[in-house]
Formats: sequence, structure tokens, C-alpha cells
Amino acid sequence: MSRTSASLLLVVVMFGCAIYFLFEPPPGFSDPWTLRIIFPFLFITSALTMLDNLRTRIHMGQLVGALRSISGRAGIPPAPKVTAEAIEVLISALKTNNATTRETALKQLRRITGADAGETADEWRAWYRENREKYKE
Repeated sequence: MSRTSASLLLVVVMFGCAIYFLFEPPPGFSDPWTLRIIFPFLFITSALTMLDNLRTRIHMGQLVGALRSISGRAGIPPAPKVTAEAIEVLISALKTNNATTRETALKQLRRITGADAGETADEWRAWYRENREKYKE
């Protein structure tokens, strides 16, 4: 089972536990009303955090794949189509809430393009619209 599948399974189990504890108090506790609120809240919060982590992992996988395809051609200019795909993935990565992902994407955009179009995805999208022809086959 892959890490992604295991994470999704764990998220489903956590949501299931949250629903269960809404209707059935944990055994051995004297105040079921409080626990019916606390336990589901903890399970749902944990599940949402795991989903965000999973989304970031998937996004970083795409980013790493695009960068590897470019860097694997050391000494040879990357194919325009590969560079265009990498630029699009990197621009998308600028929208994430993860600061490390944004910094890495920005650094790689500047390295690949030789340009400094700003810090945000909107600024880079505007730059890419104007310079897209350079990266077509």
C-alpha cells in the first residue's frame, strides 16, 4: 500500500470515528455530552490536517518530477515543452500555504527562466503570458 493510499485510508477512518463518537460516547467516561463534542472535533481536525499534508505531498511530487526532468539533461538545454510544463507547475506551487514550497518554486522559476517576475503566482502568470512563445516547441 502506498503512502498516499494509507493516508487516505487513515483520513476516512478518522472521519468515521468522528461520526461514531457524535452518536455513541466512549466507554468509561462519565460526561458523554462533552466527549461527544471533543472527540469528533479532534478527529476532524486531525483528518483535515492530514488531507492538507497529503495535498502538499502530491503537489511537491509534481514539482520534483518537473525539476528532475529538466536537471536530468545536464549540459543540454531542456526541451521547450518540458520547460513550459515545469514553469506551469512552479507557478501553481506559488499558491500553496506552505512557505518552503513557495520559496523552492520561486527559486526554481528564477533559475529556469532567468527572470524575476515578482513573488506571487499572479505576477508570474502575467510574465508567462507575455513570454509563452519562447517555451513552445
